[in-house]
Amino acid sequence: MAALLMRFYQLLLFSFVVSSTSFAQTSEEWYTKGRSEASNEEKIHHFDQALIANPRHAYAYFYRGIAKSELGLHQEALADFNLASEYDPDMIVLEPSFLDHVNNQNLKLIELTTQRIKENPQDPMPYFERGMANYRLTRHKMALKDFSKVIKLNPDHHESYYYRGLLNSLSGKKEKALTDYTYAIQLAPDEGMYFFRRGRLRHQLRAFDESTKDFDRAEQHGIAEPIIFYERGYNHYLLKNFQEALTDFEKYLQYKPDDSEILEMKANTEAQLKRTKK
Repeated sequence: MAALLMRFYQLLLFSFVVSSTSFAQTSEEWYTKGRSEASNEEKIHHFDQALIANPRHAYAYFYRGIAKSELGLHQEALADFNLASEYDPDMIVLEPSFLDHVNNQNLKLIELTTQRIKENPQDPMPYFERGMANYRLTRHKMALKDFSKVIKLNPDHHESYYYRGLLNSLSGKKEKALTDYTYAIQLAPDEGMYFFRRGRLRHQLRAFDESTKDFDRAEQHGIAEPIIFYERGYNHYLLKNFQEALTDFEKYLQYKPDDSEILEMKANTEAQLKRTKK
């Protein structure tokens, strides 16, 4: 009896493995079915299955986004378009309609949020959503106005401080940007990206020591952008922390080993270290 039960479980496990393997191989089949469906709901269902089988299927995200946009699910459609371009950065070039779809969703989102604002002008969230749509469409003045309105209605909305900081930085209002990033950090001290942006801004303002501290905090919170090692390496070099500078330049070169500027800086740093050891 025990032997029969063991054989039964072996067969059950085998069938599960075969089934899972077979399922994993059907991502393209699910995607093809989704493309041939007439109903947007059915399209979404098939693209969902394709993405379960292959979570990096860029075109499944793209066409699921189109189906969602036609159902009026504009925020979800934008999320899918973002994932499509993340998993296939060439999507914008290979799919000529990609940017049109993204821009159309943002325009529709602006229309919907504007209506919600008319219905309830004291609700900060429609302003934020409209600000994000304007930001993505590079309508920076309109986005700045929306984020400022959110802050007026809800002074604790850290994301609005962050995005207003980005816009102030882009327009050259660096001190205002610095203030916005600082407020965002005070409200959400675990957001590594806020430290990263403030670190970059402080680097531009030549506040090298403070910039370095921000990059350290960003890295502690999981931000590992190569530009951190590039700019923090320069900070350390200018502060004459040559060993730390060398470490950062070496980290940066792991991402971009042929960067001639940093290769030269690395050589200069090594030379400075030799002089200080004499």
